[in-house]
Amino acid sequence: MKTSTLFLHFLLFVLSGVFLFSGIIKLFPAELFEYTFVNMGLTGWSGAPVVARFFVSLELMLGMGMLVPFRRILRPALLWSFIFLLTMSAYLTWQWVSNGNEGNCGCLGMLLPMTPLQSLMKN
Repeated sequence: MKTSTLFLHFLLFVLSGVFLFSGIIKLFPAELFEYTFVNMGLTGWSGAPVVARFFVSLELMLGMGMLVPFRRILRPALLWSFIFLLTMSAYLTWQWVSNGNEGNCGCLGMLLPMTPLQSLMKN
């Protein structure tokens, strides 16, 4: 195996790990992640669990999709990961401009609190 191919596989493994870690860590405690959506005004308490589980499952599916070695699964997973990261970066930029660099954005759950700027750098 070439060095460049090995490096690309390593990058895919790391990127997949970040998506999987981010999805899993948001589940503990899930209520605080749900509160993020209620606090933003995106949904009420009745819809917050659905929205939170949607984002968690999306991250988990993208992370697992990057581990599959078949191109017909890997390419869409990479495309949707790129779209997801662009969308989250736009949201974080909006949050940073409107509220400043304060508080926890919830991007890595409550285990690793991050400001919007820190999360942008992570993305």
